[in-house]
Amino acid sequence: MYLGVMIIKALCATVIILAGMGMFYSYMVKKEKIKADAAVRAEEIRAKNQLEIEKLSLGFNEKNTGNIYAGSSAVKDIYEEETHETKAREKLR
Repeated sequence: MYLGVMIIKALCATVIILAGMGMFYSYMVKKEKIKADAAVRAEEIRAKNQLEIEKLSLGFNEKNTGNIYAGSSAVKDIYEEETHETKAREKLR
């Protein structure tokens, strides 16, 4: 009788340990997935920022060569503001 109780306790402990290991494994998988997702988002943001920098750089270079339509819209806006201010100053002279 005492041996049967010991076997049942051992089986219960084994089931609890296995369930705990399963929960721990599930936690670790979720944790790694979150890390991977964060890394992907960070890389997307880096790529987007790099693209914007390149667009602004290209637009700045094109503005200096006279082609205002080759750059991004932000560069076009800056160029148009500068052109408007220059024309206003010329009228005042």
